[in-house]
Amino acid sequence: MSKAQTIGGICIHFQGAEKLENSMRGLSKESLEPLRELLVDISQIEDKDGEIKLLAEFEKLFDIRITTVDSTEKIGYGRLQKIGFDWAIERDFDAVVLLQGSDRASLSLLPDLFEPILTEGVDFVIGSRFAEFNEENKRAMPLYKYYGNRLLRSMGNKFTPISLSDWNSSYRAFSIRAIKSIPFKHNSDEFIFDVQVLIQLAEIGYLVKEIPIQYHPSNVINLGNGFQFTGEVLYNLMRYRAHKVGFGSGSTAFNSLHYDLKEDANASHKVIESELAKMTNLQILDLGCSDGRLGREIEKLGHKVYGVDFIELPEVRNRITEFHLCDLESELPASIGGPFDVILAADVLEHLRDPQQVLKNLSGFLKPAGRVVVSVPNIGHWYGRLKIGLGLFDYDRRGIFDSGHLRFFTKTSFKRMVEGAGFSVTSVTGVGLPLSVLDRGASSEPDNALSFVSRFMKSVFVGASNTAIKMWPSLFSYQMVSVLAKKELLEPEVTLSSV
Repeated sequence: MSKAQTIGGICIHFQGAEKLENSMRGLSKESLEPLRELLVDISQIEDKDGEIKLLAEFEKLFDIRITTVDSTEKIGYGRLQKIGFDWAIERDFDAVVLLQGSDRASLSLLPDLFEPILTEGVDFVIGSRFAEFNEENKRAMPLYKYYGNRLLRSMGNKFTPISLSDWNSSYRAFSIRAIKSIPFKHNSDEFIFDVQVLIQLAEIGYLVKEIPIQYHPSNVINLGNGFQFTGEVLYNLMRYRAHKVGFGSGSTAFNSLHYDLKEDANASHKVIESELAKMTNLQILDLGCSDGRLGREIEKLGHKVYGVDFIELPEVRNRITEFHLCDLESELPASIGGPFDVILAADVLEHLRDPQQVLKNLSGFLKPAGRVVVSVPNIGHWYGRLKIGLGLFDYDRRGIFDSGHLRFFTKTSFKRMVEGAGFSVTSVTGVGLPLSVLDRGASSEPDNALSFVSRFMKSVFVGASNTAIKMWPSLFSYQMVSVLAKKELLEPEVTLSSV
């Protein structure tokens, strides 16, 4: 027999048990049936003993268990939610809902907030003042709040993959699964916590539902602190976009485990595909194949791809011919097969402790006339030179300074490493910045005007980048795609004979 579904409530802006009781009178017990426990912050209540007695009476009256939170200092808005989320996880509720103090209107919304989670499989429900924005709401809301919220909505929907009509509503309910999946403990203890949670939910990609609500005046965010709050929202959204693109620590882009496919026409993956499209029916060994997305595109060219990686990501076996789980730093097992026509190492060698030894080990898996196709980042790119020259070296989530990179190459140092492994470089193609990364994690909603400007600017940048690479490849090549051959294949045949 399955357990009954239960809800925990976190009482935000608590104004006292007496007001809470008066607000809940008249609400049907049936409608609140799943709500079994409330977490109440009494840190700002002067008569704590008296308040606890009133809360005890409230428990008996509504058959709802009360847990109090107390502190010698004021508990921040975000900090209270962190405590509440931990409490909800420990109590093993099915969902948790935020209660707005003693506001009867908000309490009457409780069933609307938690029912979609219990019955529809939704993971997050938010009450929106703009979902069905009417004249009554418009008249009640001050102009600075109306336009401020529209600005926040526009920014949030453009910079993340979710689309909400209200980004600043604190009428919320969460499934316990959603709470467990997001790193909420890293968030702020203040009001920006709400926006940070939305960004984290967007990163996971959980199902979100909005319900229309009426506007209720609040002084939590006013004209005085509204500008500061808007600045904090913009900072957090820009930080998320930067992390999705690859800059910075990447902590807000925590759900991106696979290596993203680079789909720009001039990106390294497309250059590799173009190189392999010149040949047919190849047996290809893909080192560090990740989730097989690049391998799937290569198989569309008529080749067979055999992938190798030290972890197995979802769907990889469905995308390529075979997958083998093994560590590239160790000798590859004979079960992989071969010899192969092509061995592919796309954005792999820089992650290895000894890439030269790995290349040496590959020789036995490559046909005598086979080729090794390699892409590596170029530390000599202007971005790398500028960052190091200014003393700003640090690791990023992706790109040249990817936090997983153990080795860094210039064109010269890469050639020297390859020759030491018994191979020769037959061709090198410099590629520019992969502009498609700018769209990672952004809204998928079309905006014709912005899309046109974006496409135009990208085309201009790509043209300028390609010209710069031709003029000065070592400075403007973001990555280098090289084709390697066994050294003995390219050396002239020498014959010794007596006279």
